[in-house]
Amino acid sequence: HLRLAECLRAAGDAKAAEAALRRAIEGGLDDREVWDLWAAVSLADLKRPPADLLADMPKASAGAAGVTAKPPGYAADLRWLLESLANGDSLRINSSGDDYVAKDSRPWSRDRFFLSGMLNGEGNGFPHVFTLGIENTEDDFLYQTHRWFPADQLHPRGYRFPVPPGDYEVTLHFAETYYW
Repeated sequence: HLRLAECLRAAGDAKAAEAALRRAIEGGLDDREVWDLWAAVSLADLKRPPADLLADMPKASAGAAGVTAKPPGYAADLRWLLESLANGDSLRINSSGDDYVAKDSRPWSRDRFFLSGMLNGEGNGFPHVFTLGIENTEDDFLYQTHRWFPADQLHPRGYRFPVPPGDYEVTLHFAETYYW
């Protein structure tokens, strides 16, 4: 399904590509690559606004009768993204952390849209959550978690947000918690 949609897209038939991806998702292929391509075709090629995608988002199959559906994963993240874009909200991600409302009432989402990496001290002998006080902020919680990318990691590093083509302002917040 994914390769068929890629071929249709490359041939310039974005509508057929979107339809193939929709059939795959509704048929039970609930995979990040499929969802990412659906978003790219819909947002970039078909130039559909996020609100329209949200209203017409494919419904992932619940599975066979008597089988418990898997918990919402990437589709739920994509829904959150489309809702945020449709509402004109900023996308604030708490890298390696949970949902959080800052002291200034701005919401920060749990970690989403990462391609790989490890959480906090995973694999390097450090504690999972740092409890250091962070200078120059009232929101220590946002700076006490992080995602790190080992040098020997084979997978792509970083984050990838499926957003419409355009110019975006990106602000990164950092705190040194490794050498304290």
